[in-house]
Amino acid sequence: MADQDPSLALALALAEAEHLLDCHRLARAQALADLGDIDLPDVAPTRDDLSQLAPLGPLYLARELEQAGLLPMAEQVAGLFASGAITQPLGPTGELITRFWRQRRDRLSANERGAMLQQVFEAGVFDRAMERLCNAVLALADNAGTRDAREEVTLDLALRGVRELLFQRSGGMVGFAAEDILASVRDAIAFLRDPRLLAAFSVRSMWALLAASGERTEYQVRQHVELGNAGVTLLAWVGSADAGQATLNAGGDGAARLFAAAQRWLMARQSLGDTPAAAPPAPALAPAVLRRRRI
Repeated sequence: MADQDPSLALALALAEAEHLLDCHRLARAQALADLGDIDLPDVAPTRDDLSQLAPLGPLYLARELEQAGLLPMAEQVAGLFASGAITQPLGPTGELITRFWRQRRDRLSANERGAMLQQVFEAGVFDRAMERLCNAVLALADNAGTRDAREEVTLDLALRGVRELLFQRSGGMVGFAAEDILASVRDAIAFLRDPRLLAAFSVRSMWALLAASGERTEYQVRQHVELGNAGVTLLAWVGSADAGQATLNAGGDGAARLFAAAQRWLMARQSLGDTPAAAPPAPALAPAVLRRRRI
């Protein structure tokens, strides 16, 4: 995110993720309305039902924000505030933190989030499939309007591979989980970015606050966010009927956006190493750290 403010990039990614979920809800409601009063047995979704993949871009963003430690830190901060450990006046932000704390039993727990995210985006397996897709996308970036059959077939196979993997692991509670986690993320960001709260922890940005537990550096936090931002764009395309070599060969802003997302995803993945980390544990700020930061 060298050319764009990280907070703005995350806001745009969240907006895109919420739009995808809105479209998924609308398609689901329309499908139910079309059935009328006919009582049909449950059947597995067909492979052509791409609407099933719509929640997976938002869920992938949630996965990378979980890796960045966003919700674990938000829960830790809310617990500290509820216990009275944070004494600085926070104004309306204090009300946001209190509501987040009171609603902790109404949302998915850290273990539930981790299980769902691992089910859909199995560490290593999904990342390798995405890496193949991104490389195949970028292979078409410099063709200057010419056709390359080998590159197009490679892209089609990589796209099919990601879709097949996601079809196997989506459905069921995935749509609900994406909505639940994204709602929690939105509520958490609303108070974690507040300058008064950041000042209480002697940091200047939300990224530095997420790194305060010592589980990851601020640079690693930003790279996970970058992965999530690029992943939303790529998976929205994977789940669209227009996905394929025709979109990329056509050029224009849409193709340029996909090329950029693929390059950003690969660079962020490489910067974090070849083996994705497991979901991080909830951060624990020791009392000595709290005293040093005068919270």
